[in-house]
Amino acid sequence: AILPGVALQELWDAMRVGENALRVVSIMVVVAGLLGMLVVILASLESRRREMAILRSVGASPTTIFGLFVTEALLLSAGGLGAGTALHYLAVWLAHPFAQAIFGVELSVTLPGTNDVVVLCGVLLGGLVAGLIPALKASRMSLNDGLSMRL
Repeated sequence: AILPGVALQELWDAMRVGENALRVVSIMVVVAGLLGMLVVILASLESRRREMAILRSVGASPTTIFGLFVTEALLLSAGGLGAGTALHYLAVWLAHPFAQAIFGVELSVTLPGTNDVVVLCGVLLGGLVAGLIPALKASRMSLNDGLSMRL
């Protein structure tokens, strides 16, 4: 005989393992995205060194340059969060009728919960931290670095 309580407990245990595996994969995707953003900003720093030197020559302080790069990283992170959240809600909204008709599963579009907001804030904080490295490098560049000719 099959005990329904035991069978359901085994099912939920199996689902927990799958959920944890997906959580680890999503963390790796976020870290890869943040590293990609860091690399792109660092690569663009070399092509923007003249721009930074011109800003410094007209009176921008190293703190201003630092703030520009941190703001850029925060805006990129916030844009990614906004686009990802919008795509999530769009996918749930589009999948709702199919999931209901085919699988009998009710997908509901709800506002993000407390855990979701904590995760989103964590990703935004990660974007801030990723932006600190190029911001420090840009703010430490001297005026001569950007105005001299490099061969």
